[in-house]
Amino acid sequence: MTTIRVRDIRHKCYVSIKMGKGDMYKIIRENISGKSVLDVGCVGAIKSAVPKDGNNYLHGFISRHAKYCIGVDLNETGVAKLNEFGYNCVVGDAENLDIGDKFQVIVAANLIEHLSNVGKFLESAKGHLSPEGSLLIATPNPFFLWRFIEIVLRDNFAMNEEHTCWFDPKTLGYLLLKHGFRVRAMYWNTSYHVKPHSYFVRAARCIRGYFCSGITVVADIP
Repeated sequence: MTTIRVRDIRHKCYVSIKMGKGDMYKIIRENISGKSVLDVGCVGAIKSAVPKDGNNYLHGFISRHAKYCIGVDLNETGVAKLNEFGYNCVVGDAENLDIGDKFQVIVAANLIEHLSNVGKFLESAKGHLSPEGSLLIATPNPFFLWRFIEIVLRDNFAMNEEHTCWFDPKTLGYLLLKHGFRVRAMYWNTSYHVKPHSYFVRAARCIRGYFCSGITVVADIP
């Protein structure tokens, strides 16, 4: 298990965080089951969304395991389509949330790397967390092993052109602490299922956490 040290500027000290390993979907399920959830950036890969009684679409997965779930996204067309499928979604800006309710868990999976100002999102999320609520963030790992292999093979790598920033565990942990959150748990996660790379990537995860495809963090407000 990897341990990282993240600076906490509030207390002028370093916080030691142990990095676990796991599947992003499993980590999310363990933290949302039976709870009220706000899923921020819910539209995601809308092409894979089907009625919520049987699919691996992330917002559908969250809706099935949560006690109560509202999705929010800027994509008006996507939100309308999800509502047609029976989900409960609203149009809204992650950096200026105004849902009028508080939730036990706020999920932001594959979202923060698309934002212009992640700090504004964190401050906005605070106002929608119930007492003892938790914020769950999942984001790609820029040091994913396959990225290095792509660079070696073709001096380039595949990346979503809509990403505005990257985080590793130290920078993400620092940002959360800076905005008043406490990191409860942090994981290297692998949700890279596209063959022929999937078995190779899972093996790489066993060697070094930094080779994993993503990072998931669970935080709260002390």
